[in-house]
Amino acid sequence: MSSDTISHLITAVTFIVAVFGVFGLPALAVVIIRFLKFKERELALDMEYRQKSQHQLLATSLSSHPELVEGPAAPDARHQLSPGPSRTKAR
Repeated sequence: MSSDTISHLITAVTFIVAVFGVFGLPALAVVIIRFLKFKERELALDMEYRQKSQHQLLATSLSSHPELVEGPAAPDARHQLSPGPSRTKAR
């Protein structure tokens, strides 16, 4: 190969790489950004679905076990009326 042919080949390859760089990289960036937005939306929908299913499961279990909804028993009346040792004042 002559040096003239090699110089034309280098020029052609440089032109092709430049065209791919000018048009290919922005297009690739757009594709990547759209893909990442799609994945983010997919994850958000999945999270919403899991939260709704957990709430539905919790509501189902609470409706089948009403004793869980009532809460703790009321404290003894003696304990409410008598002040604890930290509430008494010493003179």
